This record gives sequence, C-alpha cells and structure tokens, in this order.
Amino acid sequence: MRSTTCLVFIVMLGLLAGCATSSAQHQFSERGITGPEGYTVDWDVPETGTYWLPKETENETKIASEICKANISVFIYHHMPRPPQFSYIGFRFDEATDDAARSCLIARLKAVPSLTMHPKRR
Repeated sequence: MRSTTCLVFIVMLGLLAGCATSSAQHQFSERGITGPEGYTVDWDVPETGTYWLPKETENETKIASEICKANISVFIYHHMPRPPQFSYIGFRFDEATDDAARSCLIARLKAVPSLTMHPKRR
C-alpha cells in the first residue's frame, strides 16, 4: 500500500512538472523572429535543418543548385507558417552535399536556415 501511494505521488508530481514546463514561454535568442500581427507563432533557435528562401531568389533554386553542384530536396511550406519575407519554397541539403557546395548555394540564393516555430509571445 505504501509503495502504491508513493508511486501515485511521483506520477502526480511528474504531471504537474510537465504542465508547468509546457506553459512556460520561450525565451528569445538574438536570432528570434517575431511573427507579424495575425500570426500565432514566432520563430527561434534551434535551426530545423531546412532553409528559407527570400522571395527574390525562389525561382533560381534549380539553376543555382546545378551551378554549385549541390544536391537538395525542394519542398513547399504547406499549411506551415513562415516569416512573410520568405518564399513558400524551402529546401534541405542531401547528406552527400559537401561544405563547398552548401556554402555556394546558401550565398547564391541568400538562403537562411529556418528556425523552429514557437507559440506567439504575449
């Protein structure tokens, strides 16, 4: 009986700790991006492993990746908020892409590492 009571107490403590942590607001880093009015999210570290493209270079992805010899997977941000200054098109590098090709493509496209979404700060 005593061990059951102890176990219930530990489980309840764990649940309370989980609730307290999930409601804590994210502390922004210097790289954080505040979502504009009407957005329900902000963005901040950690990086996601994908890249945002400025709208002015979104149509150059294929040519730039060929010039830089960078193997990438291109995708569209479907139903996923992204900062409005960036295109709906994003990409990620294939594992086989070397550092020189990565640097070349990032510079040519002015690509920015995408950040994790966080609930909007109040």
